[in-house]
Amino acid sequence: MLFRRIAIVVSLVLAGGVALLWGRSYAVGDRYRWVRIEDAPSGRFVMNSGGLATGIGGIRFVYETVDSTDPNVIERTRRRLDGISRWAPPGYRTIEPPRYPMRDTSNDSVLASLGFHFDHWSNSSPTTHQRQLTVTVPFWAIFLALTGYPLGRYVAGVVRRQREDRLALGLCPRCGMPLNEALMRCPGCDRPIPRPNSAENALSSAGEARSAV
Repeated sequence: MLFRRIAIVVSLVLAGGVALLWGRSYAVGDRYRWVRIEDAPSGRFVMNSGGLATGIGGIRFVYETVDSTDPNVIERTRRRLDGISRWAPPGYRTIEPPRYPMRDTSNDSVLASLGFHFDHWSNSSPTTHQRQLTVTVPFWAIFLALTGYPLGRYVAGVVRRQREDRLALGLCPRCGMPLNEALMRCPGCDRPIPRPNSAENALSSAGEARSAV
């Protein structure tokens, strides 16, 4: 029970933060980019970079890695990073007016029309390993995913209380048809009628049997 409550609270807090970013994305676009480069004495070059971008109801995550000992690949990667840093330096910045963070706008699939985009590219050779991952997700999908569990728990609780109230009033917990104790099945939905005291009676009978022994 405690775990469920903690999960609900965490989900609602995260959903609130997503809702704030969702609304903010229509006014200003947030960008955060980081780059880490390692030059080993052996001539090995390792570059890891990534970034987050928001805008007009969506968020994009980009991750790229290059691990190479090829001087040509290393030089091309350095030049490309210098070119990107001129218009998108590492760190945090904002963009006005914002735009939806999807690079490939030529995709006319159903998921793309809803704001989803996934792209993965990799290249391996004896001297070079490269990989790039790009994921774009609309904020409404993240919001629904975070609120799904709390909403599901709330609906399940409402349905359970409704069934318990109907049963206490002598009604079928499923369809609400009036019942009497002689019936074994509901005349409305033809389903077995649950007996609320059957479990308690079974437990009391078992307790009496153990006491008698």
